[in-house]
Parts: sequence; structure tokens; C-alpha cells
Amino acid sequence: MVDLKDSGTMENEMIALVSSGVVYTFADIQKLYNENRNKFPAYNRSFKKFLRKLLELGLAERHILDEEGYQKKTVFTFGDFDSYECISKINKNAYFSHHTALFMNSMTEQIPKTAYVSYELSQTKITVTRPELKQENIDKVFSTPPREARYYLFNRRQVILHASKFNGYTGVIKNSNGTFFQTDPERSLIDSVVRPHFSGGIFNVLNVFIENRERYSISKIVNYLKALNYIYPYHQAIGFLLEKAGFPEKDLALFENMGIKHKFYIDYEISDRSLSKRWNLIYPSAFDE
Repeated sequence: MVDLKDSGTMENEMIALVSSGVVYTFADIQKLYNENRNKFPAYNRSFKKFLRKLLELGLAERHILDEEGYQKKTVFTFGDFDSYECISKINKNAYFSHHTALFMNSMTEQIPKTAYVSYELSQTKITVTRPELKQENIDKVFSTPPREARYYLFNRRQVILHASKFNGYTGVIKNSNGTFFQTDPERSLIDSVVRPHFSGGIFNVLNVFIENRERYSISKIVNYLKALNYIYPYHQAIGFLLEKAGFPEKDLALFENMGIKHKFYIDYEISDRSLSKRWNLIYPSAFDE
């Protein structure tokens, strides 16, 4: 039998325990319980009772829902919490990317209404044989809308979860508080060229290249492209954007020397289009206005 004083002391200790962190997954709470269960005799035989008591003491249960309203992930918060940290729990290997990462890196003034989150596929899911790139396939892919992404909801905010091929988390860093991961400026730019519809559209991507030219490294972009090893020649689109941003010839040559073998597209479904002969790249004519 636990007296009132002991009960009060135990409750304070439980609050102190969860106050050490802000956002927890179910597994995190279970780990806390397993590591500290002997401190709480009234609950050392029942995790469910322990969790129920924490909820009574102010731990809040929150849900990340899929697009059909079903539960995808449960997270627990105590006190003030960061929505981004909660969203990052959607996948154990998640990192913020695309428009969200551009915003986190202070590279755009557009505030993304959608949170863009990526994770890497495992090495076992990598295709060993690299398919031959054919012009007719490029034309077909970029004449149609991009594949629709599955979205989720957290606190009525849309979350796009994007699967990226395995690359060893090239250009992925911890945020300034160390609470979640995000792409650095150079990787954010590359991702935005690959999926401009995830980064506010291709005109926003162009503006980001122009407005932030002092904030990213050309050599890093080149090294990242080599590591990412895309099938499509995204270096042609990046070289074109760098040219529009006013970079010198010595920098542009690094991308030109990667090869200009195929006609490529800077975006999907471009209607009013122009061709850059240098980069053999189709782009919106409005870029020249």
C-alpha cells in the first residue's frame, strides 16, 4: 500500500522522467519504463498502468494519420512541443527534405504548408542492373504528371512521406537543436530539381538558386550528384539553373563535362516551352521573360 506522500513523490518522479524529453514514440515510452520500472513499485508489473498514469499526469497522446484517416503513428508529448519533431517520428529514418528543408535552411521565404519528409529505402531494394536510358522513355515520363505521393496528417497539417533510394544519407544533417534530421543546402537544391513540385514549383526553385548563390557550394553539389548516381541527367537541369543564377564558366563546365547525351526536361508537363541548346534542356519559356 502506497501512502499519499509516497504517491505524490512518485508522481513527481514520473513527471521528471518524461520531462527529460519532449516527443516520444510508443517504443521510447516502453524503453523509459523498462529502464526505470523499479523506481515505481506500484507500476513495475504493468506497462499499461504506467502509461495510463503518465497520461493522467499530462503526457499527451497524438496521432499521425494517413490520408484515409487511419492511424499511422502515435507520438507522446509532454508540455510544449515542436510539430516538426513529432512529424519526424513518422519513420525511424526520416529526415526533412525539399520545400521544408529549403525553409529550414533559410533559403526561401515561402512558408511550406505541407511538411516534406523523406526516408531511404534499404540496400536490399536497390536494383542491381542499371537500366539503359532511352530518349523515348524520358519524353514519356516528363510529358505526364509526376507520380502522386501518399500524404498523412498531423494536427490537420499535410505531411508528404517520400521514399528515396539508398545513398548513405548523402547531405543529411541534424537540425540546430539536434532533435531531428534535415538535408543541408546542397542536397536540398538537388532534391528540389528532382522533385520541383515538392519545393514550391520550378519557378520557386529557380528563385532559390538565384537568391542563395552565396550560400551553397558548387563542389558539394558535384560530389553529391556523384554519390546519388541518378539515372536521369539532372546535372543538365542544375547546370542550366546555375547559369541562370550567374555562375562563372569554370563552375558550369563541371556539369557540362558530366555529359549532355539526352534531351532532358526541367519539369513535368511543360506546355509553353523553350530549348536550351547548351544544356539540351526543355524549360518554361517564361524563364526568359
